Amino acid sequence: MDGLAGRLPAETDIRTIQMSRYANLLEVPDGDGEDPPQAPLYYGLRPDGQLRTSDRSVTLPSAPPLGPEAYQSCVPAAMADLAQAWNAIEGKEAPAPTLDKVLHIYERVSPFRIDPVPPPPWAAPVIGPNSQRREEHNDFGTSLLGALRTWVKPDGPLRDLLPAADGFLEIEPQNTQQMREAIWRFGGLIAGIALPQFVIKPDVDELEDTWYVPGYGPIGDATPGSFTSHCVAIIGYTPQYFLCRVNGVVTRISNLFAGRSGYFEECYTLLRPHNLDRYPRLRSDFEKDLAKRQTDRKPRDLTAFPHHWLGSHIM
Repeated sequence: MDGLAGRLPAETDIRTIQMSRYANLLEVPDGDGEDPPQAPLYYGLRPDGQLRTSDRSVTLPSAPPLGPEAYQSCVPAAMADLAQAWNAIEGKEAPAPTLDKVLHIYERVSPFRIDPVPPPPWAAPVIGPNSQRREEHNDFGTSLLGALRTWVKPDGPLRDLLPAADGFLEIEPQNTQQMREAIWRFGGLIAGIALPQFVIKPDVDELEDTWYVPGYGPIGDATPGSFTSHCVAIIGYTPQYFLCRVNGVVTRISNLFAGRSGYFEECYTLLRPHNLDRYPRLRSDFEKDLAKRQTDRKPRDLTAFPHHWLGSHIM
């Protein structure tokens, strides 16, 4: 389901709200003074394709292979994968994301467009690196941060394709403990990853199903980004690794690969309405912070930022 090389370079926006800002508000949902609840050692997606939480176990249907035409659609595919996991966690029907749905999401978060009709048989295709009609499609990938901003707009273009989300929080770079907490509390996260050549199987045009840091470190064929820029929805973890699905295959990501090795360039978790209902103080503070960011004017010392600073550029 995932296209490769579809995530544009990571963006930084100082107005993006950090998950660390609310660490004290996430300890006890009702603030009754009890000891903070502890995240389970195992949560979410498992290597066998089961999604297991504290009260249910669901088989997540896997998406079929993309087929002959590889779109640069890893960001919308990750969004669809995360939405599927949310539905499974909530006990709803969780069908596998279809290529048609992913491409419709792709259309609404980027300049990409699906051809309304197939070209006639005699038309000469425009050959590109991946898509035979890449120029017509504007198939150049999309920004992860920009796609998330589109997702959380209350009446935005994704409201009929994805579940509602009230906002998103940025996870500290390479903070694996915070990543686990986001998966447990909010149902998953979306990560932008600089994949190294090391993750490709030798002599086979396929990715390994375990991503780890080789003994010689993140250099040579293990240099971050030496293969491509990718995006995945991480929807499970164990003490040893995180779990996602890439091209329908459950993939393990080691703690070090996700941590201090430079492969994870950006990481976000989304806040659903019922998540915020569990943490009333978090909802209150988040809404205040968001309202302030949407009305603040650009600081004078940030001359490199666009002049159009008001809320259209943030959630």
